[in-house]
Amino acid sequence: MPMMKNSTLFIIKKFNCNSVQDPGIRLDSADDELKEMKSAVSVTVPSAQTIRRIMDFARAYDVMETETAGHVEVILN
Repeated sequence: MPMMKNSTLFIIKKFNCNSVQDPGIRLDSADDELKEMKSAVSVTVPSAQTIRRIMDFARAYDVMETETAGHVEVILN
């Protein structure tokens, strides 16, 4: 007898949430902390030399599959 596959899909159109504000958290301090977090995350771009070294390594790196040892990582000269 073949197995039957049954599935159920629930679609939620509206989600109601009654917000509860913690008296220990001030909204203005939360906004300040959010601004600090955003300023702390700075986008740094690697130098051209770093990118060149990474790409050189990627060109020299290879993985070979052998029958006796499985996968072998090699760095080509």
